[in-house]
Amino acid sequence: MRDPRIRRLRYRDFAGVSRGRLPRTASWLQERVASLADTGTPIEFSVAPALDGSFTCIGHSFLSGNGPVLIGSDVDGVAPISFSSDSSSTGNVDGSALPSGLLRLQEYWVQPIDANNFYLYPSRDGMKSEDNLVTPADLGTGHLYIVADGTQAGIISFLREGVKSAAITVLTTLDNMLGLLR
Repeated sequence: MRDPRIRRLRYRDFAGVSRGRLPRTASWLQERVASLADTGTPIEFSVAPALDGSFTCIGHSFLSGNGPVLIGSDVDGVAPISFSSDSSSTGNVDGSALPSGLLRLQEYWVQPIDANNFYLYPSRDGMKSEDNLVTPADLGTGHLYIVADGTQAGIISFLREGVKSAAITVLTTLDNMLGLLR
C-alpha cells in the first residue's frame, strides 16, 4: 500500500526518480527506514521547571531549524527507546510518561535559546514564525530523550526541507541526519 505522502513529494528531490518510478521511490524509503532504524543516539533533556515552553539540555549542539526530531522517555535513564512507527515500543518505557503537550511519534523542530536551552515547535514553519510553541503543562516522569526522526514520515520531511536523496542514501546513522540541514 502506497503512502499518500510519497505522491506529494517533489520528484526533483530524488536523484533519478520520475513520476513513473513511484514504486521505486517507496522501496527506497523503506530501505532507508530499515537501514537507519535505531541508529540514532537519544540525547537526554528536561522540561524547564518554569513550564515556559523551554527545555534544557546542557551543552546541546542543536542549530535553528534542526528537525524533525522525536521525543521519548524512560524511568531508569538507559534510553532503550525505539522510535520507529512500526515498532511495538511506545517511545515511553518502564511506566514513564511524556510531559502533557508532547506526543509520541509527533515531529518537532528545535529552536535553540542558548547553549543549554531550546524550544520545540510542531512544524518548521511554526518555528520560523515563532508560532505554536510547545508548552508542556507538567514535567512528565522519567528521563526524556530527543533523537532525529528516522521514520518514513521523518525522511519525507527531510526531503521537503531540501535534503537530497543521495545525501540520505549514504547516511549510516540518524546522528548525522540533523547535520544535513546545517
